[in-house]
Amino acid sequence: MRVDVSYGDIGQPSTEAPELPLQEQHSYRGHLGREHASTSRISSISSRQEAKFKQKTNKFWEYQEQSNTWVEISMPFNLMSCINDTCTKVGSIEQLERRHGHASICSQEKDTATGGGDQEDRNDPALPIRRRISLTRMSESSVWVTGQSGSIYERFWNGVVWVIAPHELPISAGYATATFIVNTTILAMSEAGILYQLQLNEHAQPIWTEVAFNSEEQFTDHGEITQSQSMRIRNGIVSYDGKKLFLSITNGSLLEVTELQPLRWNYHGRPPGGDVSYISDAGNAKPGTVFTVSSMGDLYEFDKESRPSWKKHIWSEEKAENVSLSSSVGCALHGLLGSNSVSLFLVTKDGLLVERRLHRRKWKWYKHGAPKIQRLSSITEVQQDEYNDVSSIYFTTITGKVFEYQFPKHTVGFSLKVTDNS
Repeated sequence: MRVDVSYGDIGQPSTEAPELPLQEQHSYRGHLGREHASTSRISSISSRQEAKFKQKTNKFWEYQEQSNTWVEISMPFNLMSCINDTCTKVGSIEQLERRHGHASICSQEKDTATGGGDQEDRNDPALPIRRRISLTRMSESSVWVTGQSGSIYERFWNGVVWVIAPHELPISAGYATATFIVNTTILAMSEAGILYQLQLNEHAQPIWTEVAFNSEEQFTDHGEITQSQSMRIRNGIVSYDGKKLFLSITNGSLLEVTELQPLRWNYHGRPPGGDVSYISDAGNAKPGTVFTVSSMGDLYEFDKESRPSWKKHIWSEEKAENVSLSSSVGCALHGLLGSNSVSLFLVTKDGLLVERRLHRRKWKWYKHGAPKIQRLSSITEVQQDEYNDVSSIYFTTITGKVFEYQFPKHTVGFSLKVTDNS
């Protein structure tokens, strides 16, 4: 069994970045500091060899169950493995010293806060990209997690306390990178790009079985023959209604899984002149419509009921320079300019927030930028509250901070004060 060692997955809850001034009726608010939380106890150690832990900060925090708080640790700090109340030292966290003429992370953070240092230093990522980490909500009492170690576990409420149930993929499957929940069916994706389904065997024990696409079936895509046996998954997203799974496969095409038992899917190919690098939205912004980002950073819209089924969202020539979208999920908000408006928010490769807005049957691009000296790395999905006068979306930055971006709701006839970049 592989179990995560959480050296730096949780932000410091007690430190907030200073609130930025409200700019043009929008505001970014920092929620979590860059400092990381450290777990002092490890329930078990992975049997597989993982990448060596590389310390990049002097700030670590330990959770104390008695006080239900996070407390900053002093270094050196011993990492302990405890089994049946028997604890042994398995590692330690040392004080990060100044090396090769560079200040420690702690000093660099002070420089950033005071405006010191150059722009390049402030934008360098302090956290590694963790491609195996995902979080999927199944219900109010069940959350499914994949960790950096490639493990899968469920965090669920048993009626008394929150407990953890491991759901490892078979050893032959390798590491898990994501989980999906489609019509209450649990699916997992491996690092090799293979999809697995959690089922019960004859002994009512849960086991993972490979979702095998018909290896003999062929698809014609703009004159090219694609063997389904070579289809490996890049990423995927569950439709907004939770009934379908859309997959980006390694040949740059879009695959739609409509049923799991029996397995049925539709192969939608690639957009003309482009590919599907990431699926940013499936049915939330527009019912029946999928928005994808290409490897070149272009936005495409797919609707199998329209002709043509693929459409490219183009920036105007004077505004298109250096605007390239990152391969990441988007966030759709409805009603910011009235009941007939919808906005799809996306992050660019430069770490900026952009919006593709549909209002009065016309699409426009808008640039929202980023908090000062920050580069955005990902965006969250949000649940809209019709009774709240303000809508919010949340972002992470390349340095591990979390920001909230607020939008006051407007009635028809008013407009958000942003620069029109359509």
